[in-house]
Amino acid sequence: MRKKLYILILLFFTLSTKYVLADNTSNTLNDIYVQFLIENNIPIIFSEERFIVDEKINENDLINFFELLILSSNIIANNIANANTTKTGDGGPFVRSSIYVKDGEIYIFKDEGNTSRFVYDPTHPDAIQTGSRTGYVEMPNVDIVSEMLHLIYVYRIYENIIEECLLKNINIPEIYKMGRNSGNEEFINEVLENMQIRN
Repeated sequence: MRKKLYILILLFFTLSTKYVLADNTSNTLNDIYVQFLIENNIPIIFSEERFIVDEKINENDLINFFELLILSSNIIANNIANANTTKTGDGGPFVRSSIYVKDGEIYIFKDEGNTSRFVYDPTHPDAIQTGSRTGYVEMPNVDIVSEMLHLIYVYRIYENIIEECLLKNINIPEIYKMGRNSGNEEFINEVLENMQIRN
């Protein structure tokens, strides 16, 4: 399972060099990160499809933005890893998580308003046994393609910030250099390791 997921994500990242996100998708994703920057007075601005880092940015501000990107990538990776989890400790299918920003603070919430999918599979151990949906399995409300695109987008922002810092000789704490500016494969592998995806 883990190997298949790794290959799938790696394929998406490889193809992403030629893939352009739809305007409405990128704008929606930008809102989260731009809002965080504005509300925390972090001197990074979004202009002409790039994040521009002010040369005078302090290390704490840079770290805060990196941590938001890492948290976001971990949540997305967890959504992807549980895309087929039909039963959790709460008894129902996995519910995707997401983040939002309010007054500069980051909040994680369960996206329970997004409707689950029902797949007909009467042999599945979690298939519904009675009622009009007998034989159907309630699947998580995770859209793999959307999650992949979001993960790609987060990686691109991270890469963008690293490039800006290197170009402007802005100090990057060593922990944020490791495995995140050396290629797609290392970044993906680190995300998967952090999420401790089970086989």
